[in-house]
Amino acid sequence: VETASEGEAALQLIKEKAPDVMVLDLQMPGMSGIETLKQAKALSPKLHVIMLTGYGTIETANEGKQYGAFEYLIKPCDTVKLYTLIEEAVGK
Repeated sequence: VETASEGEAALQLIKEKAPDVMVLDLQMPGMSGIETLKQAKALSPKLHVIMLTGYGTIETANEGKQYGAFEYLIKPCDTVKLYTLIEEAVGK
């Protein structure tokens, strides 16, 4: 597991580590979660991104799906559900 507190750092980790799954917040300092998602998918099209946010709306969920999010969860989310989604994403 690697962590990044902002989008730019997350994109650098994708370049260096080539992860299979990314859990991405919608609101972060600097680059937004949606912009990070777009750039992450451009760098690694097979990357499975699970959007996790406390500020979710149907519009942002649809936007996340449009740009390739694997799933979209609202905080607080059930950790078992998150773990299950991560396992499912890794299996793909």
